[in-house]
Amino acid sequence: MMLANKPGDPPVGESLPNSEVFRRLRGAHGFDEPCFRDSDEDICRSALTSSKEAMRGIEWNALKKAGWQKLRGAAALHPLRAGGSPTASGKCEFYSEWLEKQGVDPLPFYNPPVEAPGADTELARKYPLAFNLAARTAFLNRRSPTWRGSGSSSVSRHRRHASQRRRRRGIRAAIWCASFNDRGGYTLRARINGSRVPAW
Repeated sequence: MMLANKPGDPPVGESLPNSEVFRRLRGAHGFDEPCFRDSDEDICRSALTSSKEAMRGIEWNALKKAGWQKLRGAAALHPLRAGGSPTASGKCEFYSEWLEKQGVDPLPFYNPPVEAPGADTELARKYPLAFNLAARTAFLNRRSPTWRGSGSSSVSRHRRHASQRRRRRGIRAAIWCASFNDRGGYTLRARINGSRVPAW
């Protein structure tokens, strides 16, 4: 199924979609590539351009109006039913002989960043925090009673954990907080969900 994800709420304050941020950066830094001039709808139309049978007949205006369209054929529902994975065996491989021949663990594993919190490295001990724009897994697609966005959580234990970490570091609403490492840093005012913070 192909979906057209329409905005649920108008932008708040000076917030912008990523696409518009990149367009403005293009102007500020003088990039001339044509793709930076594409509108959001141009990007959507381009994403639907495909020679695959499953995408035949899917057109942006119709998709936008209906909100969704069904992909065509069995291949759209089960693309790897008859094999065709980009592996030596043509199948989904949990044990990869190709990786093993290169001296890499042939089984799935997690390779943590050298500066990950808790890592046994000098930098990780010096700077125990990690800047992460992505929402925590437990906070995804949940509605908070104090904030309208979908990136916060109404699960009490997750909210308690976040509050405990904030209090341990003395972070309160509206105070200035500095975050830095050996490469650089930035300063932001703290905003706590549900708190009344004057505009800045």
